[in-house]
Amino acid sequence: MIYVRGSRHDYDRWETEGWSYKEVLPYFLKIEDMKIADLVNSAYHSTGGYLPLTRTKATSLPNVYERVVEELGYKTVDVNGEDHIGIFSFAGNEGHLFDKSTKGNHSLLYPDYQLQFYSGTSKGNDVPANTGLTFNFNESVLEEAARRSDDNEIIIFPMLFHPKSIGSMKLKSKDPFDHPLINPNYLSQQDDVYILIEAVRKVQMITQTKPFQEMGATLNRLDYEGVCDREEFDSDVYWECLIRHYAVTAYHPTCTCRIGGTNDQTSVVDTKLSYFKGIRNLRIADASVMRHVTSGNTNAPTIMIAEKAADLIRGKDTVIKYRKQIKQLRL
Repeated sequence: MIYVRGSRHDYDRWETEGWSYKEVLPYFLKIEDMKIADLVNSAYHSTGGYLPLTRTKATSLPNVYERVVEELGYKTVDVNGEDHIGIFSFAGNEGHLFDKSTKGNHSLLYPDYQLQFYSGTSKGNDVPANTGLTFNFNESVLEEAARRSDDNEIIIFPMLFHPKSIGSMKLKSKDPFDHPLINPNYLSQQDDVYILIEAVRKVQMITQTKPFQEMGATLNRLDYEGVCDREEFDSDVYWECLIRHYAVTAYHPTCTCRIGGTNDQTSVVDTKLSYFKGIRNLRIADASVMRHVTSGNTNAPTIMIAEKAADLIRGKDTVIKYRKQIKQLRL
């Protein structure tokens, strides 16, 4: 599991009482058991939590990337520390143990979006397309690209962290076990495409750096008959065509039950994660409550939300010592 909290600005952007970066950081610290030697003593990290974090080994070319970043004027950073812009190796967790003895009534587990619909608290059959519900990219078939790849290739994945495109959901039927009709509405906002084209240009810039040229690196052009072959190669129109055909999801859907105030028509839960539209004693505590998607994998933020929810439900404060720890930080 990749452990990325996201940018501090993500949480401040939520503009929701109790959920600023300063207020959620203690819960991230509670989670951690940092094992990376040069981060163990950082005030942005902690030890003793239930999630051991080690440095991931995603590439055999770390020195090459470090030289590339230096040439381009960036710096090496701790993505979960003070500065989030630069090159970094992910912290991650490589093993999980699930306790089968944990009690749970699986017959009562319903997707929260369906709970909203079938409780009768949602007006009409649809979640409107302008509510801010966020889905990431569309899936696409990658077999051809995988078939062409071999051991001497590397892949760079540009990712759009904050899409402007917004999706919608509709009920398929009155049967609560029927899957809803989901329209992610990917790339419906042209700005999303422009940003991805800019990312492609950044990748091209990387391949022209001295470290990559010393390796003899070249871009692997993949042509598909009948797909974008009428567009001028390397033009913005060409890349837009490829992006619209081959952009894929990052599998981190969020924001379908957004946190917010009672006067906010786009929100579903209040700042205490209580479902305030007709059902008492119901809380939602997962990635769906995010007001905006965070900058990176949503795994760690979702665990943070669950930890904070546990305190809210029990009326406890289990992060007092971590709040004291972050007083020295510039937040």
